[in-house]
Amino acid sequence: MNQGIIFSDLCQWQAESNRLKFMAQQQGVNIPCYVGLQRMQQISGKVVLEEQEILSLFEQWRFDFEDEAEALIEQECFNDSGEIELPESV
Repeated sequence: MNQGIIFSDLCQWQAESNRLKFMAQQQGVNIPCYVGLQRMQQISGKVVLEEQEILSLFEQWRFDFEDEAEALIEQECFNDSGEIELPESV
């Protein structure tokens, strides 16, 4: 793991956009990262709808999502707002 990129333990479900937000930090800059519910369900093979289930599912797969976000940060694959969005499908 690149020690220049650090992920916080905090995550937030955003029901209005159907995605989960988690934060990375690189050289003191906070980088919002997002993974959609569809992607979480696809990778886990589970269908979840309640916020607590979604948060629990994210925790089970956290390291996979963080690894992917880290690779996208290193490749500078930011959107126009300076955020990282994990693709909806693998």
